[in-house]
Amino acid sequence: MMTTCSLLDLNKDVLFLLASYLSIKDLGRLSQVCRQLRLFCNQDAVWRNDNKKRLLATSSKGKGKYPKLNLKEICRISRNWENGLMKDVQLIKLKTQLLPHLQLYKDQLYVSHGESVHCYRIKNNGNISKNPVLVCSKHVHDICQFVVKDGHIVTGARDHQINIWKLTRGPNVQFVRTLSGHSLKVNCVDTHDGMVLSGSADKSWRLWSLEHDRCLLESEMSDRVLSVAINPWNKNIITGTSCINDHKPLDIWNIENGKHMLTLGSNFKMGAGILDVQYEDANTVLSCGYDTYLRIWDTRSSRSCVREYEEVDDNALYCLQSNGGYLIATGSNRFGVVRLWDKRMTECLSKFYIGNKKSGSVYSLQFNLTNIYASLSHSIQTLDFSDSR
Repeated sequence: MMTTCSLLDLNKDVLFLLASYLSIKDLGRLSQVCRQLRLFCNQDAVWRNDNKKRLLATSSKGKGKYPKLNLKEICRISRNWENGLMKDVQLIKLKTQLLPHLQLYKDQLYVSHGESVHCYRIKNNGNISKNPVLVCSKHVHDICQFVVKDGHIVTGARDHQINIWKLTRGPNVQFVRTLSGHSLKVNCVDTHDGMVLSGSADKSWRLWSLEHDRCLLESEMSDRVLSVAINPWNKNIITGTSCINDHKPLDIWNIENGKHMLTLGSNFKMGAGILDVQYEDANTVLSCGYDTYLRIWDTRSSRSCVREYEEVDDNALYCLQSNGGYLIATGSNRFGVVRLWDKRMTECLSKFYIGNKKSGSVYSLQFNLTNIYASLSHSIQTLDFSDSR
């Protein structure tokens, strides 16, 4: 007597192996056969191999940021990023033209409005609350840049000062102190492990103690300092300058004694200032600036960058962000252009016009799994990739 065997009678390990050979369409058809196979096809183990190939490749640690989403849903959203399927939404319309900076922190969006920083709660659909849940205002002139990290808000402004707030329980902050020492506007700031790093138009960078009103280290530069970053893995910092007098604008310094350690690259074009610089890991640095290039550097080899991507429309790149995997997003200085770059490719993956083609510079951008948040002179916009319709 011949007996029949269904897929559900197979060992689960065998089922997972068979599923690894199926295409996305085949998995979709399989999930429509019956309820048990639909539950099987929704398991993370079925989508793990597909997830590794996606632009938003998510490790087990990264998955923890989105506990409500399974890998099947994450892969679907990642395909929207790869295919450019999104909708552009205006979150805030600014009454006056500003140079707003923004940052994502947990489930909140922080935005600078002139001399203050406003915090908005991010809703489940990616939009933000109508009114800010908190406002930090202590400067007398516009904020150039701020950073929210380790439970603190650190701001640098045109009034030459650095202000520090401590985040408390609930939507509240406590003002800590003001750091004074720069003689011109503070262009950039960063903070990590009880230290504050600042760069100024007075051609200097300074390292401060977060808990005390004193400067730990300082160094004079040949040009204005436009960008700074603290390496959270090693004891060093990086600075980017305007590249006017010194055509080697990227320098790495020892955080313990302030001594110069390394210069990245050489013979930059005059005026090729570094507008944004970030550490991706202990030995990898990302930079962009006025010379229209996005560059990836390995700090163990200073002669040349590992890879460079040119903005084909010849626009300066004002800001960048990486997800630590394959994806890097950059904002341009004209037409509200945001570009997505895939490290596995040699050219731009996607190009988006935020707002409209008459939009100006993208001064700052941040993204999470579903949204890109970008600031322009007249508005705060978001590109929503969560729904492909």
